[in-house]
Amino acid sequence: MSNWNFDLGKQSNKELPEPFGYCKKFEIESSTTTQKNKKQLMEKKLWEVATGAKGQILQVVFMNFMMGSSLNIFMIFFIFQSVYSPIKSIMGVHEVFMNYEGQGINLLQYKLIYAGIQLVLVSIGMYKIYTLGLLPLSAADWIDIVPLHQQQDQVFSLAG
Repeated sequence: MSNWNFDLGKQSNKELPEPFGYCKKFEIESSTTTQKNKKQLMEKKLWEVATGAKGQILQVVFMNFMMGSSLNIFMIFFIFQSVYSPIKSIMGVHEVFMNYEGQGINLLQYKLIYAGIQLVLVSIGMYKIYTLGLLPLSAADWIDIVPLHQQQDQVFSLAG
């Protein structure tokens, strides 16, 4: 017979020595510090998610600068995308932060920061629309709506 017989059903109460470098005390201490740092790590991750779109601001500004001031079909597509995408992101702010709900952290400030950055992106797109003359903000754009003044009195001259 060989000495290679194992009985997995037999439980031994014999304690094995700790492996080299392992310490139970360290494991207990690290679990308490992990709980303390978990909230800080979660807040850091939330901040990264909330401010993740700030890199797009310079990209959108540069893209609008490079598009110029001529009006063509490609320009309309780019402008539509630069306005539609942030509005869509603002509408889906709840889905962006859904993974962080119920963690004991107030998400309102992070959601407001996220929405604020998206509003900056929308305003850049609206400014581009305004500079192209497609956004009716001046009085001359509404001149057709202003009623014509009808003259009530007529002045006749007797000399003549």
